Amino acid sequence: MRVLVLHCVRYESILYHLAIDHQNNDVVYIGLPDKLADIPSNLRCEKVSITGEKALYEEVESWLTDHPQKFDKLISVSEFELLTAAKLRERFGINGANYAQTEKVRNKVIMKQCVQNAGIRTPRFAHLTHWFKDQTVFPVAGKVVIKPLDGASSKYVTIFATAESAFDTLTQRTTGVPQLDAGQYDNFEIEEYCSGPILHIDGIVSNDKILIIIASRYINSLLDFANGTPSGSVQFETDKVFENWVSTILAATEIHNGAFHLEAIETDNGNVFLEIAHRVGGARISDTFELKTGIHPSVAEIKAHLDNDIQLNIKWDMDYLYGWFIFPGHHLAADKYQISGHEYLHDHPNVLHLNQLPLEQYLLKTVTYNEKRLPLAGIIRGQTTQELTNMLNEMYSRVKITSA
Repeated sequence: MRVLVLHCVRYESILYHLAIDHQNNDVVYIGLPDKLADIPSNLRCEKVSITGEKALYEEVESWLTDHPQKFDKLISVSEFELLTAAKLRERFGINGANYAQTEKVRNKVIMKQCVQNAGIRTPRFAHLTHWFKDQTVFPVAGKVVIKPLDGASSKYVTIFATAESAFDTLTQRTTGVPQLDAGQYDNFEIEEYCSGPILHIDGIVSNDKILIIIASRYINSLLDFANGTPSGSVQFETDKVFENWVSTILAATEIHNGAFHLEAIETDNGNVFLEIAHRVGGARISDTFELKTGIHPSVAEIKAHLDNDIQLNIKWDMDYLYGWFIFPGHHLAADKYQISGHEYLHDHPNVLHLNQLPLEQYLLKTVTYNEKRLPLAGIIRGQTTQELTNMLNEMYSRVKITSA
């Protein structure tokens, strides 16, 4: 098999050599020099360097045109390159998800329409361009949310008390979002704000069959994190009804093979679909997933893309559930931080991993979930979801991080 990899993510996060037999398959990695440098030097493969001066599609399309060859698979695990990968598959006749399918996991309006058509409850929503011209297409009382159609990490997500205040702020061009304040609405949607805990459901699907599903509940959301509050999540047990609900969403969005990361809001009247991504979840989700199942999700994802009928040797941990936490530093006024109240975590029996940024190291001033760049991050375990929830709430209360 000949495999082309759009290599845009840190190699250590994916570990391609555990998923692809490089001795018996011809693998070509194409990416920027710094990403290619992460690939183990003893790995049998070809490395193609691009400059980054043009769009990824243009550079890869140009190389494939100049070096004509037949690839059986084209793999991209970066959420931001899924549409590029789909366009390249169509252009060069490579097997895998096409552009129309991929839009269902990248365009939040198309995505929610597909899920809604399958009978799953979603927030009321509209494309922002349509709504700005005619507010009657989105009649709702209460809070509304404006977000990018293809965004991630809660970037440029804005909450308004009412639809009227959203319209007024857009009109006055005072949202604080550069595109919106420039009157550029094409890449945004508006939706009803639904109140309740946010869930993330992560898993692996092969040939339309869910092989693994792990559900977790955020204790403070990633939007809270972007706004300067610690965040994390804790695992909880699921049942067949819950899994059937997930299966319906996967079918509606045409995620047939690979990893998925689904987010929903837990309400008194059932779960409300928020969005789904065709990738492994971020932050420490991969770590807690592996602790619970014995399966590295990125490795399983690659295997599922290469073989549509894979078998996984799942080793369920029946004794513990797992959670993770991250404390932000991007919001602080200073470049360095000080911390207190965290000392008890160092010898806590249920804190499995604890990362602390050296006090002398400068803070990253943009939102990141990378535990090596955060003031404090870690992984915890507990015998029940409530025990994990209590641990995080106590941690949020006791640990104080301020500017140095």
